[in-house]
Amino acid sequence: MLGQWLRHVGCREDDVLVFLAHNAPFDKRIMKKAIEKAGLEVPNNWMFYDSIKIFKQIYPGLPSYSLKNLCNRFELQEPTHRSLDDVNCLLKMLKKGFQTLSYDEISRKVFQHIFE
Repeated sequence: MLGQWLRHVGCREDDVLVFLAHNAPFDKRIMKKAIEKAGLEVPNNWMFYDSIKIFKQIYPGLPSYSLKNLCNRFELQEPTHRSLDDVNCLLKMLKKGFQTLSYDEISRKVFQHIFE
């Protein structure tokens, strides 16, 4: 199953596949271990970006950037820590967060940090 998923999300050698995750180092570590355990090669053209960095740029100084606390801030249902629920929660939070910013602010506060 993991091999099929890797082929499905894979990309050409000269492309980069970007993953956005809340606490991305954790997800990256888990994915890498699972791929290695299956005896498969970890792609070297994947890039992980942590949404916590995005929220720290948009809302500096919050006491916590946990998924639960951010969902509460945006008046969203608390995440269940099931993959799909967390992804949907993150998507809703990003939409609400970006609605408060102009295009220039999004570029300056968010996207410039992706390549740091």
